[in-house]
Amino acid sequence: MRYTLLGSTAEIQRHRTTQEKKGGGALMSKIVARMEKMKDGNLSGIQRHNQRETNNHSNPDIDIEKSHLNYDLVNPGSINYREKIKQIIESQRISKRAVRKDAVLVNEWIITSDTAFFQENTDTQAFFTDVVAYFSDRCGRQNVAYATVHLDETTPHMHLGIVPMYEGRLSSKQVFSRQNLLEIQEELPTYLQERGYAIERGLRGSPQKHLSVKEYKDVQKELQVSKQELANQEQILAEKERELHSYEQAIFRIDRLLEEKNEEVKGKVQAMNQLETKRNEIINSLQTTVLPDLANVKEKKFSLNGLKYVLSASDFSAIKSITKDFETLRTQNKHLKIENNNLAQKNKELTQVNHEQELQITELAYELTLKKEQLTAFEEKQLNYDQSEQIKQELDTTTQTVSVLETENKRLKDKITDLTYDFSELNEKYQEIKLKFDGLTTYLHERLGHAKETILFTIQQGVKYLQNAPKLKKSLERYSKDRTYLIDEKGTLFLPPDTGSKGVTMSLNPHFYPLKAPFYNRETGCYEFVGEYMANGRSRTNTLQLSEEQVLEKKAFTFEQSTDKKAWQQSKKYSRDMSKGRGLSR
Repeated sequence: MRYTLLGSTAEIQRHRTTQEKKGGGALMSKIVARMEKMKDGNLSGIQRHNQRETNNHSNPDIDIEKSHLNYDLVNPGSINYREKIKQIIESQRISKRAVRKDAVLVNEWIITSDTAFFQENTDTQAFFTDVVAYFSDRCGRQNVAYATVHLDETTPHMHLGIVPMYEGRLSSKQVFSRQNLLEIQEELPTYLQERGYAIERGLRGSPQKHLSVKEYKDVQKELQVSKQELANQEQILAEKERELHSYEQAIFRIDRLLEEKNEEVKGKVQAMNQLETKRNEIINSLQTTVLPDLANVKEKKFSLNGLKYVLSASDFSAIKSITKDFETLRTQNKHLKIENNNLAQKNKELTQVNHEQELQITELAYELTLKKEQLTAFEEKQLNYDQSEQIKQELDTTTQTVSVLETENKRLKDKITDLTYDFSELNEKYQEIKLKFDGLTTYLHERLGHAKETILFTIQQGVKYLQNAPKLKKSLERYSKDRTYLIDEKGTLFLPPDTGSKGVTMSLNPHFYPLKAPFYNRETGCYEFVGEYMANGRSRTNTLQLSEEQVLEKKAFTFEQSTDKKAWQQSKKYSRDMSKGRGLSR
């Protein structure tokens, strides 16, 4: 059990700080006195500790090289505590009955003050001698068993052992009753002040609790652990600052790279815009000159001297495909611009987040500095256990904050890496699309030139066809009864393969004149159409083979009216039979 009588170093420090903030002058130090009741089982332990009978101490603050400076104001040398206390009791005790095993044999007082007091009063022996004199006057000189002063620890202090003898009886309750403790609390500071010491009592009514010796040692151990944790946190903080510096350099390099890439992208976008403008000019030129003629050819409205001509379907489809690809490429280019802008915005946001992380690390460093100062003050002024626990909890919180910040920094680093990779991928995609764009532009120019050449060739063939008109007229009169033009539902002529060429479609004069009704060939599994058509000014006979699926797909045929009315009527009947699935002989 322990009793607190006269303040503590924590109270002294808080009171001193408060007075200084209020503008007060020099403050008096306060007496610190703690009393503990010692029974028979405690005597061996306090004897070994007070007299430094072993070199192995649980208290790390003990400097064994200074232990020779310790002294006892009552005894000339080391004593046996049990024998000395028993001698004091037996010399005054009246009762012959044995002392109870759980009786309090000695009340040990620990007397000290703050560091400032001992810096001003270097004669510590005189101070502790006056304290012994006070307790000797009050409790009896014969009852003072030992008064050991320790100078080998952080702060000078004295272990004063008083055997509680009262009127021939051993009674700690009587000698150190509550009333007597209150009187000691008032008298001891006054007694010392009268002898010239600038010292006063602790705060009246203070709820402050003192630590036992064991608790004090535990606090000292935890203080060392906290100091080590603080050193570890400072090391972690230094590493984080170095890592942050590397992040800042990386972000700076990325920003510079982004600026260079943005300038490059701007140049490329400008070049693409110029190409697009040039492409629009070409398309507008085609729309006003060539494309109307192409549309007439597609709809078979293009004529020359009353005769109809058709541009190659493959050439016309190729031009349409090129135009469609160009539109797709332009859309991809727009999306690429948007994606590049989004990437720049993400990088800006990422830089802002990194700046916020830097501010958090700065604040954390400032908090760690404050905690270090608090721990230093705690070590110097011997802060109480509750304050140490609070600082430890704050250190734990700081450690958790550092851990969270470390995780966030790692995530930020990964995000920067992903952003750099996405940017590289985007640049590669841009280069690929640019190559396609350049290739399509070149191909478009080539195909447009080819289309012009095809139109010119068609006109030349038309002139040649006019030259062979008499022979064609004679051929038409010969087969006027069964001649029809096979045209699909889109208005495109159905082209038979040329003789000797597998699947090659004629692009000039693709008029097919059936010579007889189609029939089903069981060997080939196809319907065969035997007819005549004109090619290069000559009349040729060929057999057109279609599968049943192809025939059914082409069942909705339309026919161009012949000059022969009877042949036209037969063509309409043939068309109806084809659409109803009849007229096909197997």
